[in-house]
Amino acid sequence: MLLLSSGAAHPPRLAQGWAHVLHTARAAGQLPGGITESAVIRPDGYVLWVSDDGDLGGVLRQWFGDPR
Repeated sequence: MLLLSSGAAHPPRLAQGWAHVLHTARAAGQLPGGITESAVIRPDGYVLWVSDDGDLGGVLRQWFGDPR
């Protein structure tokens, strides 16, 4: 899941290539832990990536393969 903060304008454009496996949701308020924009969360709750960590495309490619 790509979790967006309530203040994020829109999902990162790069994530569109993985829309078939990556669902997007918007938080009702601030994200925990000082995450500013967005985070990718596994089904078991493990955080794979946060917007302050850099390359979203690399993480999505590693976990989900090439974009469609």
